[in-house]
This record gives sequence, structure tokens and C-alpha cells, in this order.
Amino acid sequence: MDVFVGWFSGNVFRNVLATLALLITIVGMILAAYRRYVTRQNLKDIGTAFKDTVAGLSSASMEVRMSSAILLRRFFDAKSEFGIGGTPFATATVSVIAGVLKTLQTSELQKVLSDSLRFAPSGCLKGGDFQRANLSKAFLGGKHVDMRGADFFQANLSGTLMKEALLNNAEFYETTLNNTRFSNAQLRGARFTAAILQNVDFRGADLTGASFDNVRLRDVDFTGAKLEEVSGVNAVGHNIINGPACIQLHQCPHYVSRKVFISRLGVLDARQRLYVESVKDIVGNSHFLPLELSRDMYDASNVLSNLANKIGSCTAVIAFGFRSLHIVDGILRHSTEDSRTIKNEFLSTPWNHVEVGMAIAMRIPVLLLADDGIIDGAFHNNVNDELLVRMSINCCLGGTNIQSWLKSVIGTVNEPTMQSA
Repeated sequence: MDVFVGWFSGNVFRNVLATLALLITIVGMILAAYRRYVTRQNLKDIGTAFKDTVAGLSSASMEVRMSSAILLRRFFDAKSEFGIGGTPFATATVSVIAGVLKTLQTSELQKVLSDSLRFAPSGCLKGGDFQRANLSKAFLGGKHVDMRGADFFQANLSGTLMKEALLNNAEFYETTLNNTRFSNAQLRGARFTAAILQNVDFRGADLTGASFDNVRLRDVDFTGAKLEEVSGVNAVGHNIINGPACIQLHQCPHYVSRKVFISRLGVLDARQRLYVESVKDIVGNSHFLPLELSRDMYDASNVLSNLANKIGSCTAVIAFGFRSLHIVDGILRHSTEDSRTIKNEFLSTPWNHVEVGMAIAMRIPVLLLADDGIIDGAFHNNVNDELLVRMSINCCLGGTNIQSWLKSVIGTVNEPTMQSA
């Protein structure tokens, strides 16, 4: 017994303990090094998978593109093979989706990518860059969707469901909001400056401190929304339900005999339609009658001479240079010394140039309102004429500059002498 007690109290026991401590330290260091190695290897494997998945989005096969779009969601899932280490590629995945959505037209692939954003881990969408992204018809609703401070500049949110989403201080500058659902969403301090709002649902939303400067609103429901400190300089609304006092309700104008011809595409999307309708309101409030021809109103015979009669009956012309033709890859002036390659460019409708040319020939002043990148024909910066005036297309939502232009042409043109066809 004394020997046993002596062993425990002697140097032998202390040596054993020291040896065990050393072994434990060494094993711990080995395990930590192995874990770091495994983690690095996992990150390398995940990174390779991420690159392959992103590459699949540009595949010639629609099946591969759709599969890649669906597979991207796994980089948001901490329980998947791509979520080891806390979803290390989640932020990069959001950036890739947002970037690809800047180039996609509304489609099944676009919707799959848009819908994927709601699976992003907490914090990945805050302050996100969604400028010009096509998020139309996406399901981004729910209190877990945190897009506070996100930038939706010129994004397309047509038909998008953002019910109950966190969108405080989000930027909706020039955003297309058509059939968008914000019911019960948090939108404190959100800025809708110059946005396109048509058939938007704000019921129960918190819009405290939101800005609607230079906005035209149509069929917008604010029932039950919090509207304290909401601002709206030059905001005009049509069929607004329980809206803030800062939105001026549209009054039906009293037209006079003077007419303004509206040159535009035959078929308009939601954004283009609201621009045109906003300008027609401005024209009407300036006591002009807008003359707008839909596709079926162009005559089957003598189309140009009858069109000239219609334009000749007007005091002024407003031409919308909307994006009509998209040239992905082409050649301009083939086989000439001016030949050049065209890639990813947009052209306006040829009818714009026909109608503008007719107006100038008859000494009728023309206002040009063109989308960014539209520089063909009459919209080219090198085309100058005393009867031509160019303005930013965003003036459609402001109105003051267009009203000033209309007032300036009242006393500077001859009364129309041709009869309306």
C-alpha cells in the first residue's frame, strides 16, 4: 500500500501525466491541422463545383441551364455538401444570380434564378446590388427575406411577390413596379423616386418616411399602410386607394382643339405604357389633345399619305424612342467602308423616323424621348434641327420640362391647315 501511494506521489506519476498532456497536445495539433486540411480541401472542391455550376448557366442546352439554376440553391444550404463551413459561397451565389438576371428576359430560367434568392442565408441580401435585374414574377415574400438597403435601380419587379419582406431603406429609383405585391412589407425610408407604379399593393405595409418624388401612380392600394412622413414632390396618382396626402389625384383635363401626335411602338410593355400614359396626362393637363395610333389604326392603303394627314393636323409631335429591335450579333452597312460589328445593341421602331421626318417636313416641332442606348436615326446625337428638342425619358414622370416645352410651341408654330383623317 505504501508503495502504491508513493508511486502516485512520486516522480513517476508526474512523468506519466506530463507525457499524457504532451500526447494530447500533439494529437490535438494533428487533428487541428487535419481539420484545416479537410476544410481547405472542401473549399477547393466546393469552389470547383461552384465554377462548374456557374458555367452551366451559359450552356447551349436549356436543360443544363435549368439544372445549374436549380443547383445554385444548394450553395445556400448549410446542410448540403456545398454548405460545409457555413455556406462559404452564399454571397458569391447572390452576386452571380443578380448579375445573370441583368441580362435575362422574363422566362422560366429567369424565374428559377429569381426565386432562388429567397433561400439565401440571413444577411446575404442586405444592401444587395440588384440594379437592372429582371426579378419579374419572383416569389420573394416572407419575413425571412431581408433585403434592407438593397438597390433596385431600373430593376423589373413586375408581378413580383414581396409580401412581408424586409425592405427598409431600399432604393427603387426608376424601378418598374407593375402588379407588385408589398402587402405587410417593411418599407420604412424606401425611395420610389421616378419609379413606375401600376396596380401595386401596399396594404398593411410600413411606408414611414418613404419617398414618392416624381412618381406617376395608377391603381395603387395603400389601405392600412403606415404613411407617416411620406413625401411625394410632383407625385400624381390615378385611382389611388387611401393614399398619402402628398399624392395629387389626377383631374380629367379640359381639352382644346390643339393636338399632339404621339409616336410610339405598336405594342408596349408595362413600363413603356406608363411612360406614354404619363406624357398623355401631361399633354392633357396642358390643354392639348393627345393623338395616339395603335397598331390597328394604321391604314391598310395609302398608309403614308393618311399618316401625313394625321400628323399635319397636330400642333406638335412627341416621339418615344423605346427599345424595339435587339441585335445580339450583327453587321451594320455590310460590305461598305462604314461596315462595323454590332453586338448587344437596341434600335427604335422605324415608324419613329418616318413620323419625325414627316413632322419636320411640315415645320411641326418634335420632342424626342429615348431610352438609354437608343441612338439610331432621328435619335442620333448628330441629328440637329431647330425643330427638334431632346429630353431625358425620365421627364415623362416629372412633367415640368415637357409642360414648358408644350407652352413654348404654342406661339411658335403655324396653326394646322390639314384636316384630320
